[in-house]
Amino acid sequence: MPDEVARKRLESELDKLNLNIPSSVFQYEMNRERAVEFLQNNSSVPFIVRNSSINGYFVFDIPSEDRQSFKHSLVLPPKSDEDEFKLCNYFKTTITEACSLKDYFELVWDPLHKIIRAPGRLIWQQFKLLNQQNQVRTIAVMSIQSLDNEKIALTSEEVQSYAKSKPGLQYSGDGHTGFAMAVALRSPFLVLRSKDNREAANKILKNHIGDNGLIVITGHGNQAGYGVSGNYISLQSQEDIISINPKINRSPHEIASSAMESGLKMGNSVTILLCICYGAFSRQGKAASFAYRLVREFAKRGVSTTILATDQLFNRFGLNAIVDNKITFDEGTGMAAKDVHVITAKVHRPELHPVINVFKPNETIQLSSNGIDFLNPNLSQPMTLSDTRRQRDERMLEHQSSQKQVEEHFLSRHSVPGHSIEAKGLRKGNTTPIREQSPQEKRFNQHLQLLLNKGVNLKCRRDRINPLQQQDAFHALNDAYGAVLNLHHALKTEGDEYFSHPTIETYRTFKKNCDRQIIDARKILDKHRGWSEFLINLVIGIISVGLGLIVKGGINLALNHSFFYVHSTDSSKKLDEIEALIDKAKP
Repeated sequence: MPDEVARKRLESELDKLNLNIPSSVFQYEMNRERAVEFLQNNSSVPFIVRNSSINGYFVFDIPSEDRQSFKHSLVLPPKSDEDEFKLCNYFKTTITEACSLKDYFELVWDPLHKIIRAPGRLIWQQFKLLNQQNQVRTIAVMSIQSLDNEKIALTSEEVQSYAKSKPGLQYSGDGHTGFAMAVALRSPFLVLRSKDNREAANKILKNHIGDNGLIVITGHGNQAGYGVSGNYISLQSQEDIISINPKINRSPHEIASSAMESGLKMGNSVTILLCICYGAFSRQGKAASFAYRLVREFAKRGVSTTILATDQLFNRFGLNAIVDNKITFDEGTGMAAKDVHVITAKVHRPELHPVINVFKPNETIQLSSNGIDFLNPNLSQPMTLSDTRRQRDERMLEHQSSQKQVEEHFLSRHSVPGHSIEAKGLRKGNTTPIREQSPQEKRFNQHLQLLLNKGVNLKCRRDRINPLQQQDAFHALNDAYGAVLNLHHALKTEGDEYFSHPTIETYRTFKKNCDRQIIDARKILDKHRGWSEFLINLVIGIISVGLGLIVKGGINLALNHSFFYVHSTDSSKKLDEIEALIDKAKP
């Protein structure tokens, strides 16, 4: 065992490091079992220094944060006044020097909590330091979920202009969360990865995925943890109007392969923000979570990863989550700090069984044009998290109020029941001659009125919801009602164009454009009860009035129904047959 001189010098060296440790740290005569028991019963003691059973060495007994596991490190006293205390590794009877005692404590000592940082916390601190130093980095947002059922690939510049042209992206919706993060990060955004947009995606990702970069992955996760899913849309023919929401699932293997194909190389390191529900959840231990599987998949390719994921639901959002050009995660946006897991693996070559560390830092994630940052709730911030939430909520309510005023004015102009201003009252003072409407155009406008009337039901349901307490339900109904208004406007525009100059050629254009507008609306409205059948009938009605009432009347008579018959779900199967008959009837 070390002599008294070595003990005194060790205590002096530790005192010089200003650790402010209690004297009970020094328990030279204890054995390992007693030292472990002492640490379990005395949480204020950060570690134990004792004599080793190996002659000439001290031992540091270091507890984990929960004091359920312990690390035991050998310390070699200096052989001369010029030497330093050395921390040593002991493995299979072999002792190797690791570092000086001074260097060790500069690296691992947490002065705030007066503890030796656990391996996970140490790795986390090193990661944050590198993240702060890495100002120039590659960033890309990759969504498994299509953006409002569109397979899309946008550069960072296109993302910003696209955001301005789509007001519906303000709230949560299909792909909106990933898109909002791309706006805040000023990064490319693309749907990962289908044969239809593979070439476009590769072109967009070039130079945006690389060493020490950030990849944001969004989609739908689940507690099983085997893949990330999303809805894709590929409308190439009229048949696609019947079924437009096939599910796509991406495994860890597919995601890692896509990243490698896009520019990641063996020996690189990458940070992945995994924005899915239950990304870090596992019923069978941490090794069964999707994030854990993804770390291992990258390790097989020789890529080191740091993945941030939640073990709870991921709260979706839209552009309204951006405050001062930043998105700050919290209990209602993204993932709460207390639920975030950091899963890391450092590899230098392909590894089938890498050493994987899991740590819960309890720090808030913030995204901006500078990349990803972390806010410690124990430290003061320029803007508190509650201030950020308050500003976000105020913006949402302000936007909702403004939106309602616009909607009320629109509905009043179109004489929707319950709205007092009549359409004819708005025309006073209008000196533009009004074209006399044909019976077919009047019938067409009746269809549009039915569309608007049915849409008001969505509006009423939306307005009964508190948008701050039931964000998903509010945004779903808001998106649906917005789709109704957009569809009404688009169809009215097409109708005005066609009925002002009806010919076979203008009818073909009218039919084609109306089909496309209704298909786009179905992507959102089919999720709501009764809308699928309504829109099918709207297609039939619009096509019919374009050619004349006698065609539609003849079809219904052939089916033994009245002209105003509303088709059942079964009749949707007849849609192609009906349209084929109509297409053959020339005016």
